Amino acid sequence: MSTKKIYFINSETLLLESLDVFFSSQSDFAVVGKSGKASVAVKEVESLSPDVVLVDLKAAEEDGSGLLAELRRVCPSARLLVLTTGGEISAVIDAIGAGADGYMLKSAGRDAIINAARVIAAGQAVLDRGILAKLHERVKDSAADSGLSGPDEQEYRRMLELLKDHERAICVLVGKGKSNKEISETLHLTEGTVKNYLSRIYNKMGLRDRTSLAVIMARYS
Repeated sequence: MSTKKIYFINSETLLLESLDVFFSSQSDFAVVGKSGKASVAVKEVESLSPDVVLVDLKAAEEDGSGLLAELRRVCPSARLLVLTTGGEISAVIDAIGAGADGYMLKSAGRDAIINAARVIAAGQAVLDRGILAKLHERVKDSAADSGLSGPDEQEYRRMLELLKDHERAICVLVGKGKSNKEISETLHLTEGTVKNYLSRIYNKMGLRDRTSLAVIMARYS
């Protein structure tokens, strides 16, 4: 088993030290650094090139999504695992859109956090169980509010066919779990343009958010 370099960004000193102890005892991880300040962390991640970064969004003074995007910019190969106290679905969606590969709550416990780091290090995505439960309810509510409960495959396919080619291309990439940045690079658009297209797509299809679109694409595209 290859050893993965891991870096921690956390605003809580005690948790930062605990993470160091947790992962230092694992033979498949090598702790290469840690910081409680976003500005310091970004510079160190750029120079150390870790395989995995555990990110506390509160370490960013203002914009947690901005911190994720900056980490993605300075170290594109790093896998980013958000570790935080907030499990609001809107925050999860924003984080994934900014480049997060996983989202875990600090309350998940030592073993779950270490396992999540292993999962994203292996190239997969991971979500905290509590967040998955909220996400499930959110998708059901969104479907009910938009009149799409009791899925009708023909209706969904009809709506997708009504979209323009570039809109359908964006939908396909959303269904594959791509972030706005990745979509913009693939389709040679700005991230702002991608966001604007997504807003139009939600309106055309009667959807509330990215999550609902991803579910429909996974089922019917």
